[in-house]
Amino acid sequence: MLMLILSAHASEVEFTPEVQVRPRFEFRSLDRDVAAAHAISQRSRLGVTAERGDLAARVVVQDVRLWGEEGNTLKDFAGDNIDVHTATLTWAASSTTSLTVGRQDIALHEHRLIGTVDWTQQGRAFDGLRFQWTDEDLHADLSGVVLAEGDSATYGTPDTALMGIARVGWKSVDVVYIPEIDWATDTWRHTGGLYAAGKSGIMSGRIEAYGQMTTDLEPAGMVGVRGGIAPEVGGKPTITLWWDSLSPRFNTLYDTRHKFYGLADVAVFQLGGATTGLHDGALKLGISPGDVASVKLDTHVFMAADGTGLIGEEVDLTVGTKLPGGLGFAVGGAAFMYADGTTPAQMWGWAQLNAKL
Repeated sequence: MLMLILSAHASEVEFTPEVQVRPRFEFRSLDRDVAAAHAISQRSRLGVTAERGDLAARVVVQDVRLWGEEGNTLKDFAGDNIDVHTATLTWAASSTTSLTVGRQDIALHEHRLIGTVDWTQQGRAFDGLRFQWTDEDLHADLSGVVLAEGDSATYGTPDTALMGIARVGWKSVDVVYIPEIDWATDTWRHTGGLYAAGKSGIMSGRIEAYGQMTTDLEPAGMVGVRGGIAPEVGGKPTITLWWDSLSPRFNTLYDTRHKFYGLADVAVFQLGGATTGLHDGALKLGISPGDVASVKLDTHVFMAADGTGLIGEEVDLTVGTKLPGGLGFAVGGAAFMYADGTTPAQMWGWAQLNAKL
């Protein structure tokens, strides 16, 4: 009888598996040196979603590694980098509301301040809860996440850090507020602003502005503007003009950085642009011939917002194609040219296979 009851309940559950294997070769030159670095990394993910009624549970386990990092093909058989990337329980309370609890991906506003950073093999996930409500053109999104847990002695974390995310909006216009507090350093940070995007015919655009205040009460802010045109012709070409302006001391939080400041991630995060502030003007071109391939060419000019001058220039190229059986292949590269004219350019190239089932 017990087996019959368990079998009946199991038959009510719908299971959806997911599998991803993504190896990637990368080559990067090292500035101020003649040496270069290259490696093959790989993401392997295995997951399942179980649904019954208004409940859904999703678990995704991943292994992230560099080829050859174990050092011994026989004696090292420990899974050093196996991790639970996603583990959530979602309750769809109604057709308009849902509550998700657990380790999850969270992204806002094209990944500007909160992003999944999916380009990295490990990706980013948050531990917390997320409430979402959508009713025709209105929506609200409230999240609370734990960034560091001070009550756990496992890793010796000195204290707790928490973050909240509140987003409310109408259609593609949002107001967002992100408070953070870190008891380890007795600091807090408040970030808030406005995001608006729209499209009319072949024209599209986006504007966003955020202000930020930290414990020392020194304000910071940023403004981002994007305008594009996508002519309705063969090949689906796109032309986009882009301008970002970050004041000194503005913290970009948990963003997907390369989507905004160049694929090489050099100008802001290696050359001190986060301290000096940043003006980034970009021209982005794209084409998708045959709906199975895409080519993107981006050019950036980076300047310090504090008036200290040009930081550098960057050119990014990405080419991708869809192969039979759900397989994708892409190659790309970036070249960052330093403003001093004497430091050798940083060169970065990659080639990636992506099988996602």
